[in-house]
Amino acid sequence: MQVTLTPRQLRMGANHAVERKVESLCGEFRNHDRKTTEFAWRDEIEGTLAEMAVAEALKLPWTGARNWDAPADVGDNIQVRWAADSTRCLIIRPGDSDTDNFFLVTGELGVYQIHGWVSGAEGKNPDFMKAPNGRPPAFFVPQWALHRLAGDASIPPPAQAPAISGANLAKFSVTR
Repeated sequence: MQVTLTPRQLRMGANHAVERKVESLCGEFRNHDRKTTEFAWRDEIEGTLAEMAVAEALKLPWTGARNWDAPADVGDNIQVRWAADSTRCLIIRPGDSDTDNFFLVTGELGVYQIHGWVSGAEGKNPDFMKAPNGRPPAFFVPQWALHRLAGDASIPPPAQAPAISGANLAKFSVTR
């Protein structure tokens, strides 16, 4: 499902992301990954805009959480993971919640593709565990293993459609 953010959403999200990053760099809250790479600012901004895209698609509130310990990025139990490359996997870490739903979003500059989602418990399949580039082990959920949002014209209609949990999410049927 593709989501295009408005100019107002882009401004709000980008400004919010800069504030998040400054707070992280200044130690104003605990960040599990104090990225200082050349892409740190881009990643923070695009990740924040990806959260807004999921909120827009699901018609749920974007929390704008500035703390990594906050309960969710969107609604009550949705975590959003962004990647620049549209072929990437959804990354779930061993300490991530089993009951939250994790969404994979790619894209940039206000146009985002929501590839799908999986619960934390589903994503922690031992077959998905990897530790590339000397990083700590994590679960790299391939796109084929993600549930899709119903109504996404790029996928066939669902054969079976379980509901995902959380506020206002029951109305969305999903499929793999």
